[in-house]
Amino acid sequence: MDQNAVAAMSPQWRDALVRAAGLPPATGWVVLGGGTFSSVFRVATRDGDVIVKVPPDPGSPLMTYEHGITATEGLYYRLAAAHGITAVPQALYHGQVGGVEALVLSVCPGQPWPAVADRLTDDQRRVLRRRVGREVAALHRIVGSGFGYPARPLVPTWRAAFLDMITMMLADATRFGVPLPRDPADIVAIIERVSPVLDEVTTATLVHFDLWDGNILVGLDADPARPRLGGLIDAERAFWGDAAWLAQAYEWIDARLGELGHERTGPIEQPHVYPWSTVLRSYRCRRKAKMITAWAPWPRMAGTSPKWTLSRTGRERRGTDRRPAPTWPVMPVHGPRHRP
Repeated sequence: MDQNAVAAMSPQWRDALVRAAGLPPATGWVVLGGGTFSSVFRVATRDGDVIVKVPPDPGSPLMTYEHGITATEGLYYRLAAAHGITAVPQALYHGQVGGVEALVLSVCPGQPWPAVADRLTDDQRRVLRRRVGREVAALHRIVGSGFGYPARPLVPTWRAAFLDMITMMLADATRFGVPLPRDPADIVAIIERVSPVLDEVTTATLVHFDLWDGNILVGLDADPARPRLGGLIDAERAFWGDAAWLAQAYEWIDARLGELGHERTGPIEQPHVYPWSTVLRSYRCRRKAKMITAWAPWPRMAGTSPKWTLSRTGRERRGTDRRPAPTWPVMPVHGPRHRP
């Protein structure tokens, strides 16, 4: 078990955290599942419940961009609150307690969207999607002074930030022994050739970047006939960048599926749906049951060396799959701009 997670199990550490956060004494700690980065707890106090997130020890295997992202999550919620956005948790405390980092958040009502999806009508889904869209549009009006991950030095252009992200990911792939479809230098060269188009992006927008349905909470308890948006959570992977980033990625996915003779009929699930991959997309197609492609490892898998995975049979191949890497082309960054 990760050293920070072990520390978070200690009654002494828990008492110290509660005091540091200015909370009344805790009356119960419950481990919450579903997280793929931090250890997450729901803590009961006399004044109500809070959420405590404890990231992995910095010495454990992490992707480069993952260093410092717990502070990023706290920053995201503070910026949202400063702009009057309430559909996110409140950041109540962030700091080190006994050398272990922790983030304390308010509890948002509701359950993850997938947990209640079969109880929603089409009309209710449309209402909720519009509400999510309004909140995201408000979040995208928050702008920064530079581009990139908040935990790293910001740069003046989206092009420089994007190339930094790609370089970090390829370096991590090399470090963790992940086979790539091309030499890392060739991949960087391909992207650099077309990267001037990224200079069209001149506003550094606050992008959540992990807003799949599992990070959207939906409340049904008050009135099952009128579900409400409970919150947008798990913003640790946010960055300052292009608000249209995912829209272009989705268009590329659909184009590549079309070239392979597939038509997507279901949603594109966001990263971290499956714990063995850090960057993963899944697609539901008419001609095949499911296709999964992963192109970066989840480095905290003990005792395994995750590899590329590609399944066209409906079976989900986990990180121990040893088949050759797929030879799909690198996602282009050129083409028409699309704004939400």
